[in-house]
Amino acid sequence: MLQSYIDMCSKAKEIQKDYKLRCGDYVSLPSPDLRVVIVITGNLGLDLNPEFVSVTFPYSYGNNTTVVRTEGLVWIPKQSQFYDMLYFFSAGTLIAAFNKWYKGHLINTTTGENDLYFFHKSMEQLWLEFTMYSRYNKKWDGKDWINDKQTENS
Repeated sequence: MLQSYIDMCSKAKEIQKDYKLRCGDYVSLPSPDLRVVIVITGNLGLDLNPEFVSVTFPYSYGNNTTVVRTEGLVWIPKQSQFYDMLYFFSAGTLIAAFNKWYKGHLINTTTGENDLYFFHKSMEQLWLEFTMYSRYNKKWDGKDWINDKQTENS
């Protein structure tokens, strides 16, 4: 998983605050020194004790399962999870809205060039930016989420 995508997710506070822990989801530890994506493998009775969750580290970290505190975990959405966050009448209207945004919204206001290839290296990054734009009028500037002046002025 790309480090830049993990950083984008950790700074997407609006999406993070709405997230509810679920088995099978990807999360990252809150430490910026250890940005490794782990999988929630058990909820340890989240309804009764939401403070701890069972996670599995990837193979390069020993592929072991352990228990971590839920506080500060950063949710790393899968591409399919973005569809649930977007409210469109049908798949067709979702794709049409995405296409319109994709074609015209990623223009760098400083250079006038399309930033698509600079900022987005994965489909998850692209869908995260579309979701942040559609729901919160935010745009990724390469370092943080900022209000999109292009939309505010229209």
